[in-house]
Amino acid sequence: MAYFLLIQANMKKSPGLISLVLLIVVLLPSQAWCARSSLSVKPLYKLSDFSGTVPYRTFVRMAVDRAAGQILVLDPGTRDIRIYNDAGMETYRTDSYGKIGMPLDFVVNENGSMDLLIKTRDSYAVQRCNYRGEIQKKLDLTDIPEEYSDMSPSRILRDGKLLYLVDLNKLKIAVFGNNGRFVRGILVADLLKKETKLGQGDFIFGITVDREANLYFTIPTKFRAYRLSPEGQVKGFGMPGSVAGRFSVVSGIAVGADGDIFLTDRNRNVVMVFSPDLNFLFEFGHRGLGPGTLIVPDDLAFDASGKLYVSQLGQRGVKVYRILPDEGAGDPPEGR
Repeated sequence: MAYFLLIQANMKKSPGLISLVLLIVVLLPSQAWCARSSLSVKPLYKLSDFSGTVPYRTFVRMAVDRAAGQILVLDPGTRDIRIYNDAGMETYRTDSYGKIGMPLDFVVNENGSMDLLIKTRDSYAVQRCNYRGEIQKKLDLTDIPEEYSDMSPSRILRDGKLLYLVDLNKLKIAVFGNNGRFVRGILVADLLKKETKLGQGDFIFGITVDREANLYFTIPTKFRAYRLSPEGQVKGFGMPGSVAGRFSVVSGIAVGADGDIFLTDRNRNVVMVFSPDLNFLFEFGHRGLGPGTLIVPDDLAFDASGKLYVSQLGQRGVKVYRILPDEGAGDPPEGR
């Protein structure tokens, strides 16, 4: 904007200056790319059925079946799961889980089975399903200490043979073995004391776990994201703002194969990318209805081939991007 004001102010004084300033504007790098990146972003398609894009009306949860090359989407509105192949086409849809409670989140296990987190009338339960989402049995959660007995989890994560149940509001995480036995607990608020001061209105929004058992999560009321190591070391990153790389309403978070961190911002309608050392690299997307836009992006998921899935509101469906190493590192990625 400053460049155009300068042009307007000097229009009558020096027409030659206008050409010079316009040339500078063209040659200057975009402010959206705050660092050189070795990644390229290529838009692919949206998850669809034979009628076209599936227009989800609510926030959804996503999980990847790496062995089968499938992406699964849980819709709390219809209380079912749709399964899509590696081309983004729906291949199967489960029955509604409404008869057993409200489905909140799920994970896909290495053998293709699923663990489904259900909110029941009195508490919560984890239902183990087969690869088609058909419930096989309830997972008995045992040996839960008193300190974690008041949890009301709404997120479930899988790290090898460990299952994480996350209470976003109480900032508590209970870790269970594959047999449902309590292994350990994580009091996130206590671990964050040296990093930040939390209040009653602070809560976890997005959360994920990487292959090294590092937990990554966002707290939008603090305009921050955090990495929590298995040893309990916390490192925060991000700051409030409306320009590239700043947080407005930071929400979803995922980690790519090379350790780069991807975050969505619901208000700025972008996907931001940070390096493994927590430095901002670049972002893509903006608000709108045309190509290159996102509408309230939320959940993120990576598959084994490097495809990134981004859920949205506004019946815009789940967008799919290819994230690849860029041979000509330094050029801003194409975001659509």
